[in-house]
Amino acid sequence: MCEAFESHHITVANHFLDRLFEWKNVSQTVIMPRLFAGLLTASVLLAHHSTAEFDLTRPASATGVVTRFEWANPHSHIYMDATSQGGAVEHWVIDLDAPRGLERFGWSKNSVKPGDKITCSGARAKDGSPRMRCTQVELRNGAVLHSF
Repeated sequence: MCEAFESHHITVANHFLDRLFEWKNVSQTVIMPRLFAGLLTASVLLAHHSTAEFDLTRPASATGVVTRFEWANPHSHIYMDATSQGGAVEHWVIDLDAPRGLERFGWSKNSVKPGDKITCSGARAKDGSPRMRCTQVELRNGAVLHSF
């Protein structure tokens, strides 16, 4: 009877170890690669949404005429021609939130159209180029639309 009892425990232990090694193989072949891919993707997304290229400490604004409005993911953009203080025309690229975020603030894909005169406020590019991370757009009729 003692041998049967011992044999049963050995069988149970072996079964447990087999299941443990099966789980180890699953974690190595399925779970770990997915976890690594998720972490890699998260770091890329965080880098994508960086504000490092904009000077957030010095608010800026630009007034001009819309030449194009892109309602697209991952970010919408307004392209606008503005006259600089020296009289030269600057071609601005205004970065906005994604369409879903803009919709929450009351935007639609028809909120801004080519030919509209608008004023954009936000943070200008650190390198001085005519790029802006826009926090609000004032339309000709005085309405204000927010972003980010």
